[in-house]
Amino acid sequence: MIDLHLNGLNNQLMSPKEQKIAAGLSVFLTAALPTSVGVIAFRSQPILANIIRGEARTLPALTSFFFNHFQGSLTCLFILASVATWISFKAYHQSSGENQSIKFPELLVALAFSSLISIIYLTLFIFSTAWPVYNKLTER
Repeated sequence: MIDLHLNGLNNQLMSPKEQKIAAGLSVFLTAALPTSVGVIAFRSQPILANIIRGEARTLPALTSFFFNHFQGSLTCLFILASVATWISFKAYHQSSGENQSIKFPELLVALAFSSLISIIYLTLFIFSTAWPVYNKLTER
């Protein structure tokens, strides 16, 4: 068992096998969250672009920016996700050497960063498509 020191106490919280499973799940989630957000945005972008077609002069600035630079924003999401995944994968594989402790702080930071960029991207995507539809509905 690996001893984890929390507030000066010597606790055995998880076995090495449980730590490997938790670390592997962290690496998987770090890669899967931004990928799923990108796939959702990529698959729904043509449908949502048809909804706002013909309203170029009445679109909010966020919508115009997001849809005019959709490929760039998607590429930026995947680059940031790749960096987070690389950091978590590196922390996961460093534990297989002679030092068996897994670097959970690095894994958690990478997972939190991956979650944050996924939430920000999905929020921007939702707002950029919801405002034109809302403007259309309240136009009357």
